[in-house]
Amino acid sequence: MKLKHIIKKDKKIVSIFERELEEAFSLIETTNCPNTVRTFIRLIIYADDIRDSIFLLAKESNLYSLNILYRALLEHYVRAYYVYLRYSTEKNDNAGNDYIEFLDLNERINLAKAWRKQLNRIIQMNSAKTVNFDYMRIFRKENPSIEHYSEQELLKKGKDFQFSKLIEYINSHPMLSKFDWTIEFFFIYVKYSKLSSTVHGGPRAIDIMPEDVDEEMLFKESVNIAKKTAIIMNRIRFFSFDVFTDMDKNFESVKLTLQKEIQEHSLLNNAFLGCNAITISHEICREPTFSGTQVPVKHLFDYIVTGERLKEFLIAFPSVKREQAIEVLQTIDTIL
Repeated sequence: MKLKHIIKKDKKIVSIFERELEEAFSLIETTNCPNTVRTFIRLIIYADDIRDSIFLLAKESNLYSLNILYRALLEHYVRAYYVYLRYSTEKNDNAGNDYIEFLDLNERINLAKAWRKQLNRIIQMNSAKTVNFDYMRIFRKENPSIEHYSEQELLKKGKDFQFSKLIEYINSHPMLSKFDWTIEFFFIYVKYSKLSSTVHGGPRAIDIMPEDVDEEMLFKESVNIAKKTAIIMNRIRFFSFDVFTDMDKNFESVKLTLQKEIQEHSLLNNAFLGCNAITISHEICREPTFSGTQVPVKHLFDYIVTGERLKEFLIAFPSVKREQAIEVLQTIDTIL
């Protein structure tokens, strides 16, 4: 798909739900879950800004900047999915409350600890006594709503919004029943780690920026990121309007439109259909298996996620060829 077609189609979808998004603001006053509504509106607005920048940079084939922004979009996607699953399960405003109050708490605590350590180092250099910098008291003063939490409870709340914790919650949730979405989140974590190396200038940053690639290949990869961005944006929009519809049925038509887009454009379905190493047979185990075997593809990802090497997987499942496993890994890495 050409870049201009991706952008044109996304603008068409935006035109469908843009007015309804303005109507969603009224839910803040009428629903019992105002902070959940606020959270999804914020996520859409922030993700829209990232999407606009990605589309702009894709035209310039600025692959380095695209990967940084795509990482940010993955964060918003996972956060939106987390809040969506919690609301769908709990049917209250707890997820929205936690998002607003605790999203950046862990980062702020770590920063405060670093400042306290540095401050005491400077004081010791001047032969003075150390100070007890009570950062928790400052946080509680800034946010009276968290005053009743103990320090340990606040630390746990903050850690719950770490990216790895969000992925862990999503992967273990019973609503994540579709096989392709389960694998998707396995690889989103891997992809996020690689992109984080790019952002922080780590040793794996070079993996994101291939050497000696011509302009045509750079543009092709830029378009690929734009396409994935459009797919992820529709997921975030769907999560939001599914929740809004649960509160007010007037949003259902937009929800159904977004749901159709998600069903037609999966990040993994098209990849699996074109992958020779995979067979989808409902007669064997009702999920994708390695061609010529009865080994579910999911077993490979179970090994990868738990830190096992490909070698251990191949020893445990000798009917799977090394070439098959590598083809599956390369296919999904390319798609995500």
